[in-house]
This record gives sequence, C-alpha cells and structure tokens, in this order.
Amino acid sequence: YVMKYNFVCIVQMQKDTENHHTLVVLGAAGDLARKKTLPSIFQLFLNRVLPSNTTVIGCDDPAYHSDVQNAKDWWDNRLVKHLEAEGRSTDLQDFRDHIEFRPTSLTSASFRALDEVIRERAQGMRDNRVFYLALPPFLFENAVKHIREDCYSEPNGFVRVIVEKPFGRDLESAKELTRKLDAYLHERQIYRIDHYLAKTMVMNTLSMRFANRELGRLFHADNVA
Repeated sequence: YVMKYNFVCIVQMQKDTENHHTLVVLGAAGDLARKKTLPSIFQLFLNRVLPSNTTVIGCDDPAYHSDVQNAKDWWDNRLVKHLEAEGRSTDLQDFRDHIEFRPTSLTSASFRALDEVIRERAQGMRDNRVFYLALPPFLFENAVKHIREDCYSEPNGFVRVIVEKPFGRDLESAKELTRKLDAYLHERQIYRIDHYLAKTMVMNTLSMRFANRELGRLFHADNVA
C-alpha cells in the first residue's frame, strides 16, 4: 500500500513514549478514503506498524454527505463494507476504538476545534501531525492554508501533508499548485502520491524481462527474493 509506505517513512517508530502521532484524513467520507486510505490504515493497525501513541481522525463535511452526519454513520455507511474482508470482527472493533470522526468544514473555526482535540490527545508529548488530503485538487490550497494557520504544531513536533493525485491537470497547473502549497509549507513537509505512476511498467514486468537480455540475467532466483 502506498499509504503504508508513506506513513511508515514519515513516522519510523513504533514504541515511542515521547511523541504522539495524529493521522488526520481530510475527505474521510469520500470514495478514495473508504476504498483505499482507511483500509490501508487498517492494515497498518493489524500488522502492528502504527506507533503506540497514534490517533487516527477522519474529517469531512456532513453538508456534502447526507448519510454521514456523525461517527456512527461514518463507520456503518463508509467503512465496514471495505474493512470486513481485511480482518476479523474483533479486529474491526479494536480498530474502531482507535479511530474517530469529526465533522469538519474548510473553515478556521473547524480547524481550530480540530487543533484543540489533537492537543488534548497529545497530553503534553511532542505533537506530530500527518494530514492526508483525500480531497479534490481544487481544495488543496484552502485545506493547507487552514492547516498552517489554524492546526499547526511545529516546532513542538512535525507536520507532514500527504497530497493525493491528481496533482494538477498538466505541467502548468501542477507548477501552480506547487506554488500555492509552497506559500504555506516547506517542501520537506509535502509528500506527493501517484499510485498509478508506474502501473504500466509493473504490469509489463514479465514482457520487459524476456525482451531485455540484461534484465533476464538480473531477474533470477539468485537475485530476486
């Protein structure tokens, strides 16, 4: 899972008594979050990869989802169907106890309220925050603006933002989006995901192996685990 790779690379610690980690999924009631992002986080939970002091918070605006008005709606109408195949019922209940849903709009008031909740969960530890933008690209700038102005923990911890594809429509729009993000974040804080970038190459691995003599020598039981 791309989500697994990115979050583990950002956090890189499991048993940690000095840091509190909060993973905030913005757009948590949308298709991307329920089909990809949250199941991947569930896998991290099942494999005991998440750091011990981790809070997972799903955020979305109920105004855009008539069937998701609270945490119970979010779980029943968005998550259960996509998580049942991943683990046992006891695993699901344990995971449910470790995540929460907060109705959140892209406003200063909502993000300040979110900031208060995260600070309360951190209980004085270093307050590390990872924001996963499972949002349409036209909302990225506004989301990052409120993260920086209303829900920012540095220097008392790190802030990282995972930006989901598509990152613009073309080169120019991608550059423009980069400029907008750079107005609020350092480049070191931004993680970009395009999980289809190498899809064609991966699907054609066998063809490449048999068509390329040099690759044929490398793709051997002595070299590939």
